[in-house]
Amino acid sequence: MRKKLCREFDYFRNHSLEPLSTFLSYMTCSYMIDNV
Repeated sequence: MRKKLCREFDYFRNHSLEPLSTFLSYMTCSYMIDNV
């Protein structure tokens, strides 16, 4: 289940446009979550 979710998240992030793709990339970094 987790692998499928990760694949779908990567697919969604790779096919999204700015600024959503940047935001999704920031979500993957733990130190960036603290700044949101």
